[in-house]
Amino acid sequence: MDIAIWDNFKNSIERTALDAAGGFKVGNLLQKMSRLESKNERKQFKIEERALKDIFNEWQPIGFTTPDDEYDCLVHNLLSVLHVGSEKRDIAARIEKEIEHHFGLGSVQEKEIESVTNKIWEWWKSRI
Repeated sequence: MDIAIWDNFKNSIERTALDAAGGFKVGNLLQKMSRLESKNERKQFKIEERALKDIFNEWQPIGFTTPDDEYDCLVHNLLSVLHVGSEKRDIAARIEKEIEHHFGLGSVQEKEIESVTNKIWEWWKSRI
């Protein structure tokens, strides 16, 4: 696995852990992910990362084709909260917050966020 991708994911987890407003607790996840050593776990991470990237690249909330890594910050942030058992509404809130604040897009249609959240939720639940 590319070290830069892994570091980006770990940093995303750390930011999530520090985000008191989001209410997510990821201490155990951070410890677990920092010890990722087996090829199977790294492979699973890459599969999950790719699936979320595909969902966001299909949606294109920015409104035009972007580089493949454009939504990495959002993808890694969502992976970290999905791994700690967040609820569907938490995922939607996280997406909305990132789209508005990180990407600087005013307001995204609630239906669009609901639609992409449903896709993410269905994918996440189907992999269990």
